[in-house]
Amino acid sequence: MQILKFFIVAVSLIMSLSGCGSSEKIYADHDPAQDFSTYKSFGWLGEKPVVAIGEYQVSPLTMQRIMDAIVTNLEARGYLYTDNVLTADFAVGFSVGARDKAQTYTNSSSLDPWMYRSNWRWGGVYYGNYSTTSVNIYTEGTLAIDIFDVARKSPVWHGTAKKRLSKKELNQPTVDVNNIVAMVLANFPPTQAP
Repeated sequence: MQILKFFIVAVSLIMSLSGCGSSEKIYADHDPAQDFSTYKSFGWLGEKPVVAIGEYQVSPLTMQRIMDAIVTNLEARGYLYTDNVLTADFAVGFSVGARDKAQTYTNSSSLDPWMYRSNWRWGGVYYGNYSTTSVNIYTEGTLAIDIFDVARKSPVWHGTAKKRLSKKELNQPTVDVNNIVAMVLANFPPTQAP
């Protein structure tokens, strides 16, 4: 049952990140010293270019779908995929997963002595303060793609998508991996000033 839950979360992560809406957080960063215009070919960072993060296990099928989507997306941009990363201009790795997070809300207020007569004390009225704290537990999914320059052996680009997953998305997963990969890679190669 636990493995089924892990699979559902992994698939939901990909689907929910790919859905249209303003709740996705897309972030990209790059090395401004890198000339991305020289890149023509790419390969995988290693035999297993994926790192699973968080409390939920990601299905091998989902990982393969992500790998296929990355290759398809980069080839559509004109880059040539090679099995031998040593002959490639850049190497690609990625991480995917989901973790439970907690968000707390605190509300503070003053007590009105006319409404709460139990706050009367000797010598006058006691105006009390009270606060309530609410905790909201939710699951956040993440997909990060990293690009490394093979010649320099250093990271040159990083893109991440994060999204809060709803219970509906966790319970009714459907997969559109190509969409989420396209969203993360939308800023690759980065626009560089001349």
